[in-house]
Amino acid sequence: MAQERLTTQELMFIEEHLRSSASVTRLLDYASQVSTDPEIKSLCDRLAKDHRAEMNAYSGFVGARPTLQ
Repeated sequence: MAQERLTTQELMFIEEHLRSSASVTRLLDYASQVSTDPEIKSLCDRLAKDHRAEMNAYSGFVGARPTLQ
């Protein structure tokens, strides 16, 4: 399958989405660290993991390296 080229506007949207996802991931990591409720902590950890996976997928479109591991 041939890889289609993205427009500048599409790339800018993906880059903004990556920045937003990174912020949400940092917030979820912090919430997990400060939470005393194991259920909330687990939820925050799972959501942060999901955001990292999404960031890795979108990073492939722009050739960027994910900033969070």
